[in-house]
Amino acid sequence: MDETEQTADPASTRTSTPATDIIPHVAAGSDAPLKQVTERAAKFTSSALAATWSFSRKAAADLNAKRLDYLARQQAEAAERQRHERLARFDGVNRVLRSHAEVLHPKDLASVDAYAEAVGRDDVALAAFADHPQVLALCQLAETKAEILAFDRAFNDPAHLVEEPVERLFTALGPDRVKPTLQAIAASYQVSNAGNIIAGSVMAARRNYGGLLLSVNDSVRTGHHNGAASGAFTEQIYGLHYSSALETLGRAHGQMLRYAYRLRHFDIGDAARLDRLIFSLVYNNGRASPRLPQPVNKFTPQFPLEFHNNFCADIFPVSQAIADLTGLREAGGTMARTLWQAADLAPVLSAQPSALPRAGVMGVGPD
Repeated sequence: MDETEQTADPASTRTSTPATDIIPHVAAGSDAPLKQVTERAAKFTSSALAATWSFSRKAAADLNAKRLDYLARQQAEAAERQRHERLARFDGVNRVLRSHAEVLHPKDLASVDAYAEAVGRDDVALAAFADHPQVLALCQLAETKAEILAFDRAFNDPAHLVEEPVERLFTALGPDRVKPTLQAIAASYQVSNAGNIIAGSVMAARRNYGGLLLSVNDSVRTGHHNGAASGAFTEQIYGLHYSSALETLGRAHGQMLRYAYRLRHFDIGDAARLDRLIFSLVYNNGRASPRLPQPVNKFTPQFPLEFHNNFCADIFPVSQAIADLTGLREAGGTMARTLWQAADLAPVLSAQPSALPRAGVMGVGPD
């Protein structure tokens, strides 16, 4: 073998390979490979963007569909809640009226039934009926009548305790009679502070500061005492109540007291005079039991004594109260006599029907 063949460098054969050997179908020096790569990259990018856009549009459409479905369900649920609320308002009004049917005229409940039958389960129309001012007024009136009836029927129980506040008597007497009297009572329980003031001044002049402190403390206690007396007899005494059990009253006495309350409920006669008559019958010539207001302080135990001593002249004897109410019964007209004769107030309370809205009238319900 020849020497040159033995010493030839293998690396020289690698570096001498031409580009045309790598891409044999492309002529040497051509820029076609770059264009092909660019075109392929552009197609890939375009295809990727198109796929991404298509996916994004589909995802957005799905999200929007879910959003619309959620909103539709929310609106449907809200509409159903509103429907139930409207029906509940009517059912509540109907329930109140039915529970007080005893004190309502039969036509009132018949009007409710007629309206409900006319509109069916139209929740808007039923709610309009329930919210109507005349219907709301009837509900309130029915509850008031039911309270009056329960109060009146309690007089059938001999053990029933009838109670009246002195505040009602004071209101009937008027401030010109009551306030000066209460102020005078309060003043009778107050003490003078003049001695403490003089003693304090003398002690201060003598530099007797220990004695001065005692004098000041005495003045403070005096002020608290006087303030408590004033508050008790000009304010707290209004909370004093008197009560009598029916069994402790005579039959005529109890009947007349019940009648007086009926007159008050129906607003017959002079209200202030009637309040004094009722209080007088409950007070029972001073034999009623006092109930002190809370909280109790050192002056409240004196309330019954001071009240009796200062206002007994404004309270009628039982015999006079019965005579006055008898005269009112005889001169009071048909209603006054009816209230006296009625064994039970239910027929009297339910005697008059109310004007309730009808379907298609006053803008309520379908025409």
